[in-house]
Amino acid sequence: TFLWTERERENKMFSEIPRINISPLIRYYKTQKIDDDDDDLQSVVREIRTALSTSGFLTICGHGVKRKWIEQQMRESRRFFSELSLEQKMEMAVAKSPVFRGYFAVGEEVTLGLPDMKEGIDLGVDLPTTLGPCRGPNQWPPEHLLPTFRHHTTFYFEQMTQLGAALMQGISLSLDLPPDYFARE
Repeated sequence: TFLWTERERENKMFSEIPRINISPLIRYYKTQKIDDDDDDLQSVVREIRTALSTSGFLTICGHGVKRKWIEQQMRESRRFFSELSLEQKMEMAVAKSPVFRGYFAVGEEVTLGLPDMKEGIDLGVDLPTTLGPCRGPNQWPPEHLLPTFRHHTTFYFEQMTQLGAALMQGISLSLDLPPDYFARE
């Protein structure tokens, strides 16, 4: 918990979460070319700095992730939870994975000593072998049950990984650090 003085609290107040069009940042991420006179990129970097130093949050647009990809992933997720039986989902239980990947049922996760009233599936970058805690292969539902789940989820995960890397470069720049600072640390 942060203990702010009244004046600091007033300075930290915000009425809405900033929405930032990051298309100049995405353009930079794809080309890795930065010009000192790139006012659009510099403006986005300033907006990120302001957002994260005031509210601590931001929302983004102009990220380049197509709406149809987002909607397809939502459909795949809904199908996983609605079409598979509990028994089928438990075949890929987190407990069966050395890297904590897979399905967890309602009540299996605990927060503050109380069981969580949610079910979920934990996935990550799908690596062929176990490389350490939380780094290794995913457990996937059988293709005959959900034939497009793995393909669409992997594609969407790749898009989100690239978006995350671009955002981290923007955060690095907003802190006057080299753009690849967080990628190498």
